Amino acid sequence: MDKLIIVALISIGGAACTALPNAQDRADQAQDAMIAEHKLSIADSDAAKEQAAIDYYQSEQYRQARHANQFIATAYGRE
Repeated sequence: MDKLIIVALISIGGAACTALPNAQDRADQAQDAMIAEHKLSIADSDAAKEQAAIDYYQSEQYRQARHANQFIATAYGRE
């Protein structure tokens, strides 16, 4: 029985030792993939912000706000 346990431990230990080099490569690849996904997310976010700014400056809300600000500036003698 003791020999069977020793053989089982040796085979498990051997399998673990052969898997370790690949484990680091997989961890590095996973880290690289997370970094690439984060960069893509940031790029998408920046593009969305730029489009939102373009949409705002073309909107009726912007024109009304600009008119109101000009009216207030004129009323206070700042323009």
